[in-house]
Amino acid sequence: MDHRKSYHELILKRYIHELSENIRVDVEIVGADGVILNCTEIQAESKIGIIFIPGITVPRESYYRLLASFPDFNVLAFDLRGQAYSEGQLSPDGCIRDINLIGQEFKRKRNLESLVGIGHSFGALTLLKSSLEEEHPYDLRISLTAPVDMTKTSGKIPKTASAYIAYIHNIYRALKNPALRDEIVRQYQYFWLPSFIKAPRIVALRINDPQAFNDTLLHTPKLIDFIKDVVSPTYLIYAGNDSRLGIQGELGGDYEKLRRLAVIKGFEVTLIEGLSHRFNYGKERKFVLSYNNNKVIEKINHLIRRHTT
Repeated sequence: MDHRKSYHELILKRYIHELSENIRVDVEIVGADGVILNCTEIQAESKIGIIFIPGITVPRESYYRLLASFPDFNVLAFDLRGQAYSEGQLSPDGCIRDINLIGQEFKRKRNLESLVGIGHSFGALTLLKSSLEEEHPYDLRISLTAPVDMTKTSGKIPKTASAYIAYIHNIYRALKNPALRDEIVRQYQYFWLPSFIKAPRIVALRINDPQAFNDTLLHTPKLIDFIKDVVSPTYLIYAGNDSRLGIQGELGGDYEKLRRLAVIKGFEVTLIEGLSHRFNYGKERKFVLSYNNNKVIEKINHLIRRHTT
């Protein structure tokens, strides 16, 4: 069995004990410019579909607990271009086009009446930005994000790094902070060393081009600059205490601006106090990813049921 398939089945079985034929974990889909993206999908009789868009350095398997919350819907979760097992180079424009193209094809192929997009961090920003395109296919957008300026985020790969140094950089980050991913990291089954050196799964960062990764951080649009133009219905769920980024003090004015825009535009904005942008702290010592937080899952379930039933 292909190691990608066995790896994803192993992770998914933690949340869905019996994998049916309707669940496929190593599927190739075509994004913009013919780029091949790797994904996991669930096929159902429902006329409702959900597409998960991950953040930078977050692989699609980190969504599997959330994905398992919708066994009766058509679901697709994919790795961003230039990340993990997907081809291409990471870029905001490329990801925006991927999001809409994949959504259009998914909606057509499954004959869906309603399509929901769920994005986190960078994936949330690009999902929202994609709604400004004329042919966007999403009937509902749910974004877990914050008004973060990504040029100020930490963990950039050195601009002059080769792919090999990028891998070493990722391993160093993981050793320094094993919770850079959720509990999946600690239970990951390592394959033989040459494969790991070639494409390490730690932090999901098999970045095809380190410079493209850095350029993406520099050119990702800031939420507060375009949120006023986003198409409704859109829902924002964001952090109230983002100590990982170390810039929460700078965001107070932006949070208030988001609240005002929500009233004007009809968005629903949910602030979950104590929820960080990516990880929970405090009592939840396992550093559960924010979209795997129980409150977040309940909120997303409520929004989807409210809009599609």
